[in-house]
Amino acid sequence: MKKLLLAYLLLTLSLTQAMAGGGASDEPVAMLGHDIIALISDKTTKCVKTKDDSTCSTFFSRDGVVKRILDTNGKRRSGKWYIDEENHLCIRWDGKTKSLVFVVMDMRDSTYNLIKKGKLKSTIIGFSEGNSLNL
Repeated sequence: MKKLLLAYLLLTLSLTQAMAGGGASDEPVAMLGHDIIALISDKTTKCVKTKDDSTCSTFFSRDGVVKRILDTNGKRRSGKWYIDEENHLCIRWDGKTKSLVFVVMDMRDSTYNLIKKGKLKSTIIGFSEGNSLNL
């Protein structure tokens, strides 16, 4: 519950500051679509999932293909990624009918929180260029 409240407060603060056009440079901020594209396109990310602290690696191709592997069991998944009109990172895994929709928060410490419906779902903790794990 505390994580949910913190994520909500950070999101509210960031959106308020963005609308006001200001804020200190070290405060978390919701990212815009073009910045998200620059951040993840043609890169492999290392993420920590909030629900169980497990880690995974995810490759985001330039043409919208996404591929993920869970570090714990090697389970793989693929699908499509895109940015919607509201600057959300959207991922639709193969075999699913609905996309996962995330606000990407730049935490200003080289990590990026993925927030879904006000809840912290995962944190990007690192990057490598290209499909570094041949996902």
